[in-house]
Amino acid sequence: MACSICLKTKAGLECGICHNSVCKTCAQFLDEDSFSFLKVIPEELTCSAYCPHCFDEKVAGQLTQYTETMERAKNINVFLKNQSKESRPYKSEEPPFTVEDCPDAEEALLRLAFFAVQSNFNGLVNVDIYSKKVRDGNYQTHLWSGTGIPTHIYNERVLRNKGRS
Repeated sequence: MACSICLKTKAGLECGICHNSVCKTCAQFLDEDSFSFLKVIPEELTCSAYCPHCFDEKVAGQLTQYTETMERAKNINVFLKNQSKESRPYKSEEPPFTVEDCPDAEEALLRLAFFAVQSNFNGLVNVDIYSKKVRDGNYQTHLWSGTGIPTHIYNERVLRNKGRS
């Protein structure tokens, strides 16, 4: 089998989209968890190896968009459930987002923020992050879950003060 890109004879990989043979040098690789925060991962993004043409055409744009969304999610305005006095002006008719069984509290909060940014919101109110103990024989760990209501925050004072803290 020859590589469809460089025509070397040792092409041990196959493009996940077009199924052409690709050598290790020419292949573009994607980690399994590259799109792990998406609710539904498209079939074309679940492969591990791509030819350069398919990667540029189908994957690169979505990977860039995913990375930008993740960066915006890290800077979202969050009001916890016990901050009801500060979050009172920000109401939303949207149903709350829910995440379950995350390995830590930070990931649960980041997943909620990611879902809010995907839905074009810039804030979360009434965020409640909680854990449950999970035992496996003598080993014990926590799984984190959470809920949060997405909202739009327009108050300039809140946005300005957030940069100071």
